[in-house]
Amino acid sequence: MIYRGQKSITPLIVVASVIGLLVVAANERVAALEAQRRSLAINGLAGSVRSAAALAHAKWMSEGSNSTAVNLDNKQTIEIDLLTGYPSANSTGIRGVMPNIVGFYGIDSGASYVFSLVGVSASACNVTYSVGKVAGEPPRVTVRNNKNGGDCS
Repeated sequence: MIYRGQKSITPLIVVASVIGLLVVAANERVAALEAQRRSLAINGLAGSVRSAAALAHAKWMSEGSNSTAVNLDNKQTIEIDLLTGYPSANSTGIRGVMPNIVGFYGIDSGASYVFSLVGVSASACNVTYSVGKVAGEPPRVTVRNNKNGGDCS
């Protein structure tokens, strides 16, 4: 019951509730955009890894195809897998071709090199580079995007 001169607080409660709902909706949208950004970043990195491997392979071929290392124009020495002619799966191989990738880190796992996003679980979001097993076979570059569900979260 409202008496003369007394104001209702109902409109204030309604406005506060609407603002609260808008904030919740905005947070969900921002979270979805962040997951999409991570997904795009990891897929872009996969393309860069493929291009870097092809660049080093072309340099190796142009130098006679018989060396275990090539020197790129930036004076970076890249270790080459002699069987396939592509960069080795380690920090002096494929990682050496890509020295300035910001926002990613690498893990040398022995048979492969794994690139992951900083701040995201490596098991949910990564690019794995592995050299081929027969002469001349291109490397395998695989993308794990939350077990390929597509949001790297």
